[in-house]
Amino acid sequence: MKRILAQVIRFVFVGGTATLLDMVILYVLNYHLNINHMIAATIAFVIATFYNYYMSMKFVFKSKFGNEERHKEFIAFFILSVAGLLITLLGLAIFVDWMHLEVMLSKVLVGIVVMAFNFITRKIYFEA
Repeated sequence: MKRILAQVIRFVFVGGTATLLDMVILYVLNYHLNINHMIAATIAFVIATFYNYYMSMKFVFKSKFGNEERHKEFIAFFILSVAGLLITLLGLAIFVDWMHLEVMLSKVLVGIVVMAFNFITRKIYFEA
């Protein structure tokens, strides 16, 4: 139980910093550069995903893949992340475009769901 709690804490820290990076990029692109929120969220996602992959595999999950299979690991990580992006874009469409909520508030609300999805799927797929 202590091991899983420590892992969740590391996951929250890494995921939190990746989320912060994602949010800052989204904010700058959408509010300062006037890029559409869906495009800005996608750009922010790609950058934050590379950061998150590196940090997650270094500090959170003990990979079941050997060095020669790291490309498979990254592809799987990216595919799971794309699923998270689709959840994010759907949530933004609902909250921003249909309900007319503010972009950053909507991103936080959707982010809670995506964080849970990310932990569960990565724990199942990547853990040795």
